[in-house]
Amino acid sequence: MLQTKLIKDKDAIALINDLCFQNEWKKLATQSVGFTQLQEADFLTTWYINYSALFSPVFIFSRNEKNEMVGLIALAWHKEKNYLVHAGNAEYHGWLVKEELTIPFLKEMLNLVRVELNVEKWAWNWMPSGLNAASLKAAASKDICLLVEEQGSPIWQLDNEDKLKKLLKSRSNRSKFNRYKKRGEYYYEIINKPDRIREVLEIARFQCDLRREAMNNSRPFAEDPYKIDFCSELLNFSNKLHVSAMWLDDQLLAFHMGVEDGERVCFGMVSYDPSESKQSPGTLLIIELARHLQESGYKILDMTPGTNSYKDRFANFYETLYRPTFHFSKKSFFKAKVNYFIVATLGKILALGKVDVSTMRKWKTNIGELPSKLKSISPKTIFLSLVHILFQRDIHYLYEIDLNNEEVFSKADLVYSHQKYIDLLDYQGNQPFLTRRDLLIVALEKFAKGDILLSQSKLGKLQSLGWLKEIKGDTKLDGFSETIDFGEKNHLLHDFYLSSEKEAGNIEDNIMSMLYQVKKSGKEKVMLWVKEKDKLSLERLDFLHIKSFRKYLSSSVLVYFKKNTVTDIINS
Repeated sequence: MLQTKLIKDKDAIALINDLCFQNEWKKLATQSVGFTQLQEADFLTTWYINYSALFSPVFIFSRNEKNEMVGLIALAWHKEKNYLVHAGNAEYHGWLVKEELTIPFLKEMLNLVRVELNVEKWAWNWMPSGLNAASLKAAASKDICLLVEEQGSPIWQLDNEDKLKKLLKSRSNRSKFNRYKKRGEYYYEIINKPDRIREVLEIARFQCDLRREAMNNSRPFAEDPYKIDFCSELLNFSNKLHVSAMWLDDQLLAFHMGVEDGERVCFGMVSYDPSESKQSPGTLLIIELARHLQESGYKILDMTPGTNSYKDRFANFYETLYRPTFHFSKKSFFKAKVNYFIVATLGKILALGKVDVSTMRKWKTNIGELPSKLKSISPKTIFLSLVHILFQRDIHYLYEIDLNNEEVFSKADLVYSHQKYIDLLDYQGNQPFLTRRDLLIVALEKFAKGDILLSQSKLGKLQSLGWLKEIKGDTKLDGFSETIDFGEKNHLLHDFYLSSEKEAGNIEDNIMSMLYQVKKSGKEKVMLWVKEKDKLSLERLDFLHIKSFRKYLSSSVLVYFKKNTVTDIINS
């Protein structure tokens, strides 16, 4: 007969500091099945302490007739938003229990959540390897409705050496490794000291936030001021975190932090220098990580579930994982069933149309952002913007600049940074339909093509930027139908942004300073591509004007609606 209790608030805080309770917790972890690291005492007590301002601990645990702890699930209640979560904000959600008592423990646990916490819906993340949904289905009473999502999760079995050998022999990967080695001191670092991880995270945080905001409008570090402290303190415990970084001199190329148990490493937070994305530093880091793990005797690199196709490139096995959602009211369950049916049906339709569902995440986020964007825009502004797109004289000018002309640069006194991607996060959003996320999406696309960012930021505000790209052969620019022959090799400075603040100066001074920056990099000639409004302020300069390019109504409409969303169009 089990005795099961739900302990919360002050009583739960007392248990966190109770060494006897922690020792029982640690012992139970050794008796439980599955990957348990994310439910264990060292991991979760550290999280409870660091996140105490936001979350209040909730423990549900069972004891047998001998007063031994035989089951435990560690939860947390958000103090302000009033919702229940698994403690740890972890990749996997689960529980600890002696295997033969799994269903009795889960029955009592679910009943206590329903009766004492009064939640309508309880959504879990994926359950870890070793746990399945059958026990939850058996434990759920008639008063509890359960929906379970099932997915194959990519696994890299490291004892099969074929995958790693193939990646290391790849001509493309070998070329990228060699390019880094020629540029400077290239090395791969295993991080196992709290001070060191804190130091590296202060760099990786910007890489991570920039990429995640562009992908799904979230900023893991900016939105979580406790993350660095939590991660740093976890390194005080063995077999909890596996942290590594890839460097070129003092430049952080890529970073990974995942949970491990001595046999399995779960792929966790990953970041890479976006300005290096053409060289695929994220891919190279995964290869280095797998090589290190294989040499160190690890058996599995768990790529973790998701819709990221890059993970599938490394997988040589898939294991089935389950994600449960409990509904404690019929109304909530009915809504979920309808939503599930709609999503499943749309998924089948998209699959028939050979649409990659993972690419739809950007559209979903865009649609979610639209109401907040529209709030700051009047109907008149939207109408005038659309009229401008349809009837504008879309004219661009192409110049050839001799960078050896010293007189031209007499006013080039603004200092521009080279590939300083952090400046992009300083954009304050002072244009209605140009959010920082819009800016970051474009930036990631340009970095992937090898374009170079020239930027200027002051006091945490982005003042101006421009992009330099290598260009050759017959090329079409910015949706114009006319082809331009740039010869064997040339460079183009284009796509400028200038803040409306007075401190940003005028477009002429900023472009001149960018050109001077290009000159200092060793180039003698550059092409300049500017819009008509910017051309007016450059007329008096001694630039060789090559040609003007006009986009007519029919081509303008087709290009805009083919390449852009509604918000992109209005922003033009």
